[in-house]
Amino acid sequence: MPIKSELQFFPTKPTPRNFIQVKRLSALFQPPWLFIGAALVALFPCLFLGQCFFDDDLINVHSVFMAYLKDHLLLGQLPFWNPFIFAGQPFMADPLTLSFYPFLYPALLLSIPYALSLLLAFHLVVAGQGMYFWLGNLKLNSTARIWGGLTFALSGFYWCEVIHPNVVATFAWLPWVLGYLEKTIREPKPWNAFRLGLFAAIFCTTLYPQIHLGVAYFCLIYSFFSWLNVPERKKTGFALLRCLPFIIWGFLPLTLALMPFIEFMHFSDRFRGLDYETFNAGYSLLPKTLPQFLFPIPAGHPGPANSGIPAEYLGDEGYLGIWALFLIPFAFTKTQKWLKAGLALSAGLFLLLALGKYFPLHRWACHWIYGLDLLRGPFRFLFVYVTAATILGSFGFDHFWKIPHSRSSLLFAGMALYGILVFGLFLSNPGSHDGLQTWLLLLGGLALGLGLLNSQNASWAQGLFLFTVFIGLVLNGWAHASSRFGPESNLDLEKARPLCSVTADQIGPNRLFMGDSIPFAAETGGKTLNLEFPPNACSLFNLKDVGGNDSMSLAQRGDLHLLSFANFLKLMAIQGFLTGNEKGNVPGFTRMERFGIKFYKAQKEAEWAYAPARIQFIPDPEKRLEVMRSPAFDPRQEAVLTEPLTGPDPNPEGRPAHFHYLWKEDGINRESFSVSLDHASWVVFADPNYPGWHAWVDGTPVPLATSNHLFRGLTLPAGEHEVTFSYQPTWFRLGAFGVLIWLMTAMAFWPNYFRAARLR
Repeated sequence: MPIKSELQFFPTKPTPRNFIQVKRLSALFQPPWLFIGAALVALFPCLFLGQCFFDDDLINVHSVFMAYLKDHLLLGQLPFWNPFIFAGQPFMADPLTLSFYPFLYPALLLSIPYALSLLLAFHLVVAGQGMYFWLGNLKLNSTARIWGGLTFALSGFYWCEVIHPNVVATFAWLPWVLGYLEKTIREPKPWNAFRLGLFAAIFCTTLYPQIHLGVAYFCLIYSFFSWLNVPERKKTGFALLRCLPFIIWGFLPLTLALMPFIEFMHFSDRFRGLDYETFNAGYSLLPKTLPQFLFPIPAGHPGPANSGIPAEYLGDEGYLGIWALFLIPFAFTKTQKWLKAGLALSAGLFLLLALGKYFPLHRWACHWIYGLDLLRGPFRFLFVYVTAATILGSFGFDHFWKIPHSRSSLLFAGMALYGILVFGLFLSNPGSHDGLQTWLLLLGGLALGLGLLNSQNASWAQGLFLFTVFIGLVLNGWAHASSRFGPESNLDLEKARPLCSVTADQIGPNRLFMGDSIPFAAETGGKTLNLEFPPNACSLFNLKDVGGNDSMSLAQRGDLHLLSFANFLKLMAIQGFLTGNEKGNVPGFTRMERFGIKFYKAQKEAEWAYAPARIQFIPDPEKRLEVMRSPAFDPRQEAVLTEPLTGPDPNPEGRPAHFHYLWKEDGINRESFSVSLDHASWVVFADPNYPGWHAWVDGTPVPLATSNHLFRGLTLPAGEHEVTFSYQPTWFRLGAFGVLIWLMTAMAFWPNYFRAARLR
């Protein structure tokens, strides 16, 4: 008697009286409701108990950037610029802000802690349903698709990346892209190609280059091997070429996000190449952590800082449940053999890449494969291993239940050997592993055995097996996620308002440096933790920090750290600094104490704008910095220009000007000053000169030139003037117009497609 291929939790035939009720109840155990239920259970503490994840980049970066975006949207403005970190840099172009990710904005209607939790739940559902969709295109049965969806969505990669919402979002949309790629290869039609491009655009709006680049290469391998499965390859190949314009058409809206991102990358320190060991090979996967693919270890959270997850933890990202490695060998049957070979090749290659400096493939790839030399953290290439292994495990799950009963004895022997192997691995180091997984292994084995002994029990056996898989994955997440649970107040940055308000009163519109060891209280498990105050939180309290926490910052700003401390203070208009450490007496600063934190205020008022008497043009950055590092260089007396003047020198005699300025408007995208001086002069303002910033003097546009390597400079005539700066990025107008045109053409395409579909 053949084993049923569909998962049925109610296999007995219902009576007509209760047929509708049973059918409705059974539907709750099918996607998408099943994945919604899985998300509600997996994130129950966050969604219903007032808890949230809070460690590491969640508090340092993502919660702050979400709050900054939300605050300014409520004020009716798009925050193109953030003047409060790293002396000012683009905000929406920063990939960590998720500003172009469309599904972020509905979440901003909620509190930031709950929004982060809801996004995690949403992406769990997206990942599970996407994998279910992809496996459906591969013609697997419903039960195997459910196993694959649960395993992928609740994998170790998901739980290890809960501190990075941008990575989780990218990971969640991955199976939709591959699913539509498979559908387009099998059915190369314009509508399928358009949807492939559209989901690829959604996938890329997270602007996480490492996963995007990895997926691009994975798709090349996958496409080739999937195409080999097609009976009429030559005919399909020509059809796919005709579909290429529709893929590009669906992908076009992403240009709105790519333009500012590429521009920011160009001016950022990301291109300032570090050597292979300290940059490209940073966070390589330790070979000794490979057993964690079966038995993950806790993240550790070793100290009071907001980061510091040990490298030994990174192996947890490869965890796919206790049974995945047992099921994968069953995938290699004669059906779809080329596709399975491509998946196995991809899993192996990217696993070796994840080893980074511990295997020569990664060093070679960084030299010869486009884009890899700009990436760090090779361990994250485990996402391809997780994806490909999930697909192979789903194939194996599907085939396992189709094996004839005549070979059941061999299957029992295989399960016994696998159980002994896993149990032995657990006993080899029981202190670092979760013993509950071993008991779930035994219960899952019992379910598999029940189904093998009696085909009539197959449906119930599969349901019990899936239940053990789900529980194991959820318990692993609760125990071994990269962040701890804690009350939502852990992400309530308003707790820092008293300190920040007092500091803002002392600093005024000038800058400060937010130092280290400033405590920020958090709670978990009934204990109080002293985390470090996230420096990016200055963005929420109008404190202009010369530092911050981000993966990218302007390279020219970083170059200025090579100058003398005195000139760095002048150029950055630093009025003071905060620190939790005792610095003693600092020359030129007055020491005060606020809320137990040491505050040092400059005894001399910082100057945001000044009129140097002499200017010189030095286009070469190295020579320019050499001049600025000279002990004789004084930015108040001399300005070094990156671009030549568009007109004559306003002060050829080099006479010092009597210069005075007042702030009139201090916004994020716009600021203005009232300026007076007794004769024409070159004037420098302590704001970065970045593409998109424009200047007006008394309402007349004037050209800007980069002064002293980073800052805005312009010529002012004698007298009193109003100087206005406004950030109006070109990409926004071009991108918005392009998206509007795209929407109009797409809306015209959809009705025609549906009309043609009805005619067919």
